[in-house]
Amino acid sequence: MDVARFGEDDFTGTQPRPYPNAWRYRDWVIQQFNRDLPYDTFVKAQIAGDLLPDNSELVGGLGLFGLGPWYYGITQPPQARADERHDRVDMVTRGFLGLTAACARCHDHKYDPIPQKDYYALAGVFASSAYKEYPLAPAGDVAAYEAAQKRIQLLQKEIDSFVAAQREQLALIYARQTADFLMGAPGVDADVLKKVRDYLAKPEEDHPFLKAWTASKSAADARAFQDLLLSVIEQKRVMDEENRIAVIRGTAPVAKRRKTILPFNYDSEADFNPGSEVVTQSLDRERYQLWQKFVGRADAVFRLEGDAVEKRLTGEYQRHLAGLRAELAAAKKASPAAYGYFHGMAEHEEPIDLPLDKRGNPTDLGEMVPRRFLTVLGGSALGEGSGRMQLAQAIVESPLASRVMVNRIWGWLFGAGIVRTPSNFGLMGDRPGNRELLEYLAGRFRASGYSVKGLIREIVLSETYLASSAGSEAGMAKDPDNRLFWRMSRKRLDAEAIRDSILAVSGSGGWEFAAHGVCAGGAVSAE
Repeated sequence: MDVARFGEDDFTGTQPRPYPNAWRYRDWVIQQFNRDLPYDTFVKAQIAGDLLPDNSELVGGLGLFGLGPWYYGITQPPQARADERHDRVDMVTRGFLGLTAACARCHDHKYDPIPQKDYYALAGVFASSAYKEYPLAPAGDVAAYEAAQKRIQLLQKEIDSFVAAQREQLALIYARQTADFLMGAPGVDADVLKKVRDYLAKPEEDHPFLKAWTASKSAADARAFQDLLLSVIEQKRVMDEENRIAVIRGTAPVAKRRKTILPFNYDSEADFNPGSEVVTQSLDRERYQLWQKFVGRADAVFRLEGDAVEKRLTGEYQRHLAGLRAELAAAKKASPAAYGYFHGMAEHEEPIDLPLDKRGNPTDLGEMVPRRFLTVLGGSALGEGSGRMQLAQAIVESPLASRVMVNRIWGWLFGAGIVRTPSNFGLMGDRPGNRELLEYLAGRFRASGYSVKGLIREIVLSETYLASSAGSEAGMAKDPDNRLFWRMSRKRLDAEAIRDSILAVSGSGGWEFAAHGVCAGGAVSAE
């Protein structure tokens, strides 16, 4: 899971948002190891499970990419898409091949024979793939749930819009009573009066427009401040409307584009700051601060939120809101239960080759680069559909793939791999401590039909695995770093193993997935 950079949430902006079904990929991985899915199929399922025959049990592996980072509106779409593709290229090449191909994003790799064109040849595969959710329910159930959710969302939007309109109207009503609040006149809203007094008592507040009234405390100066505040509110309203029209008129018509849908149905290009290039008007700083502090911010003096707004509604307004809330509650109660799904990837309807980004800049484009596998590993074409299926096949056919996986398994069992940089078999990575051992195990792995359990069984029944951790002067003199595994090195337990051990010793069981309806027992056995 560390190699797959598994996470259960992502950032849609400035706040993390959880993936509700991320755990299904984690459980899928555990289940495939437990049933000893051949490693070549395991790799293919995660890269192109949707394209494999009889794939109903294999599409869960697509969470490898479906749960990767998505950058939404954090940056300009070309940069966001380039960063997303970078993660996929890096994961595939380091995770499965032990090669740092992502280093070639901005220039030819400084140490390994990976030109910059190879990076964009692989990136084109992921530019030709799209995010997709795979429902774990019949189509009729999915349609019924989505129809119910659409109605719930429309009702919630209507409620929010109604409450927001009343909130703005109340703020304007109170603003028209500003002088009465400043003078403490009888009959004004007691809650709002307290907010006014709390604001006036803040030593850090020093608004220039209140200085005259602060000095005189006269009704005339209070009225003058009220007139000023109302003029600023009206100026802001007019300006906002003119800006809205300017954005509509100044935003170029949307040209035909490749649709980019991300998790949570986010259309990245359409939703990213539309109209941001249009020049708009704004209040000067002091007048804007006045507007913010009295009616603009959520904690503004004359702004109420939530229940404080609703309890001031009467008559038809109150009945209307109560009716909407009752309708919403009924719609939620009638809605079918949410269905489960896998986060994944699929073929984009418009597969493309990518241009090379000069110095890694997605706005400074160079020549087009056809999709293909790494040149140093054969450079086979990846032009069928997105190319994911061909990419998966090229990876499992490469001798590097079995060496990398064998080395990872050895490292998990012994605490250190035969190559001690498991994700970097390149020039700057570690050299194998025992090259013959690595080649022997990789060959046995392939010959066994890529059985992970078979490989684990062979290793843990060996004299090497059963060796004592006790040292010897002769061994320490010849191989102090234990590169040849003449003794068993002590290992630290990782966090997950510590947790499982505590649960096992306490009698609470091992790694539990009962909450999700999946059998417990996540550890990979050697049977």
